[in-house]
Parts: sequence; C-alpha cells; structure tokens
Amino acid sequence: MSNTKENKLMKLCATLIICLLCIVNIYSLPVSAVASDLPVIRSVNGWSVPAGSTKQSSTGVYLYPGDIVYFDFTYTPSHTSMSFGLLTPSNTFKLFNTAGSGIAKSTITITEEGVYKFRVRNNSSSYDATINGKYYTGCSYPFRSPYVAKKISTSYTSSHYGLDIVATTPGAIEGYPIYSIQKGTVEVAEFSASAGYYVVIIGDNGYTARYLHMQDTLEVNAGDNVTYTTLLGYVGNSGISTGPHLHIDVNTVNGTAGESSGGTINYNTTIDPESLFPQISFTY
Repeated sequence: MSNTKENKLMKLCATLIICLLCIVNIYSLPVSAVASDLPVIRSVNGWSVPAGSTKQSSTGVYLYPGDIVYFDFTYTPSHTSMSFGLLTPSNTFKLFNTAGSGIAKSTITITEEGVYKFRVRNNSSSYDATINGKYYTGCSYPFRSPYVAKKISTSYTSSHYGLDIVATTPGAIEGYPIYSIQKGTVEVAEFSASAGYYVVIIGDNGYTARYLHMQDTLEVNAGDNVTYTTLLGYVGNSGISTGPHLHIDVNTVNGTAGESSGGTINYNTTIDPESLFPQISFTY
C-alpha cells in the first residue's frame, strides 16, 4: 500500500473515531430536570367531582422553589365546601380551602422541586360539584396576591426605563408587601432624594432589579441574600412620586446597581419588566 493511501486511510479512521467520541459524549451527558416553558397554563373545563371525592390531573408540571402557581376557578353549587391545590413531589397535598362562595382564587408558592399535579377535593357529603377554570404559573411577580389590581400608570418607554405599578383605585396599593422577583444579593437598601427608599438586587440570573419609592420600613440590608419569597419592603410614596406606587426596572448588567461606570443607570441594557411577568394581565 502506498504512503498516500495509508495517509488517507489514517485520516478516515481518525475522523470516524472523533465522530464516535462526539456521539458517545452527547448521549452520556447527565439528564437533569428542566422547567416547563413559561407561562404554564392548564385549563379545567366541566370537571365533575362527586360528593366526598378527590380528583387530580393525569399530567404534571415540573416546578422549582420560588415558582408561584395561580388558581382561578368557579364551581357549582356555590355553597359547596371545596379544597383546591397541588399534589407535591413528596405526595402531600398543598391546598387552600374555599368558604362555599363558588369562587376559588389563590396562590401557592412552590418550596419543593419536582412534578406537581392539580388536585381538587369535594368536602361535601351531599352535593356533587362541577368546576371550571385554570391554574397557571410563570416568572415571579413583586406582589403575591391575584387580588392586587395590576394597573400600570407609567409604562416602559425610551424616557421611562421601568414600570410604575399602581392600583385601579388610587392609593389602594399603599402598604402592599413587595417581594424579590429573583434570587440574588442586595446591593443597595437606602434612601435617595429621587428614588425615595429603594432596594437594588443583583440577581444570580444576571439581571439587576431596582424597587423604588418604598416606605421607610425596608426589610433587607445591603449584603443580604434573597430568594423569590424574601420580603423587601412595602409600597410607598417616598422620593419624587405623585402617589403610592412601585417603580420597578430591570437591567441586564450584573454589576453594581446595574449602573454604568459614571454611576448612572445604563439605559442601553435595560429591558421592559412587563415581559418578565407573562402570567399577569396588566391594565393601563
């Protein structure tokens, strides 16, 4: 065999070996749980739940600690006592009970990673029940109640790099608790003449979030580690503000307060916070 043919054969063998190594490497990668795309929305239409019985979904949703599941259901007869919730990965029932109003609205904050299944129980011994509605989840939101009037007084624009969130009824949102929308570290928790009492969190996900115009009772300090369930403070009217509201802005810079080297917000890297809350139907 000539040297030319030997060289070609050796190159071919080397190429085949590299391809085989790549295939082996790909298929030997460890398989880890992946959260469902957000938002996750599951509808339930016309479920019949006999008296004294329990019913659950056949499919599950993989959730992580910090995820918030929203429930929005109606049921008949309205005077029936019902329990709505989730079957957890550890086979426990994370639930909330209704008072027989025909409406089931609540939220559940996830604390355990794994597959959850929707579950409902008819507590009545005499009446069959029919339920309709949906449960859904998505990115965290600074308020933890579906009853908060989610209205934006000033939206994200080229001159306003965040959202001003208020209530439909003027002033009604004052004093509402504010939570972190991400895991991370508190960079700033102080007073500013313009921002009022405010908190800045550098997130583990690379985002930096600022919460402005809060009340003077901040619940965190610089250097604190926070999660989705950490209380930051309360909606206020401090600084340059025309009424109780929360200004929240998000920067993709994972640096000090999301600022440029000059100490001002790097507006070129801000994003619209509304896009982080796909499960929220904001009004204007």
